[in-house]
Amino acid sequence: MSLKDERAADAAELLAQIGEPVTWNGRTFLAIISPIDVSATKAGVGGFDEGYEFTVKIAALAFPDSQRPQPNADTVTFDGRDYLVGKVSSHQQSPFVTLHVLSP
Repeated sequence: MSLKDERAADAAELLAQIGEPVTWNGRTFLAIISPIDVSATKAGVGGFDEGYEFTVKIAALAFPDSQRPQPNADTVTFDGRDYLVGKVSSHQQSPFVTLHVLSP
């Protein structure tokens, strides 16, 4: 078994144990969710809204056709709320695709 295969197997085991459901494009994935940063964002004259920012790590093997969420175009749903995908990152040696998500 190659190192890449071992990492993928370890990632799958980790996701099975602690993964949380995230939905994108009608599909549900198990993901590792980073702590959610909450900040106040200006919402207009004299008002503020809460803004959210966090990362969602999904197994790279979950995207076999290389079709992945698109930054600033797609949303993911987590814990009943929709979040905008702001950035997508991956590396050949990593078993994960990382989505950097923001409040829409």
